Amino acid sequence: MARRKLRQIRRTGVALGLEKAQERLACLASPVLGADGDVIGSVSLCVRPDDLHTRRQQLIATVREAARRPRRSAGADNAMGW
Repeated sequence: MARRKLRQIRRTGVALGLEKAQERLACLASPVLGADGDVIGSVSLCVRPDDLHTRRQQLIATVREAARRPRRSAGADNAMGW
């Protein structure tokens, strides 16, 4: 199951957790990749579960964009395609 989840995260560029860390809290995270494609950090966002349900695509796009900024400012492309 963990391998399947990691493949999904690599494919989509975002991990979602609904009330896993804390009740009434939904979290999204996206990896920050270095110039060589290795993970050097992450960006996360926590919201109410209702917000995740109503604004899911907007929140995913926000987290992905925030994770891409360090690479873009360093002149690197996003090799993962997201």
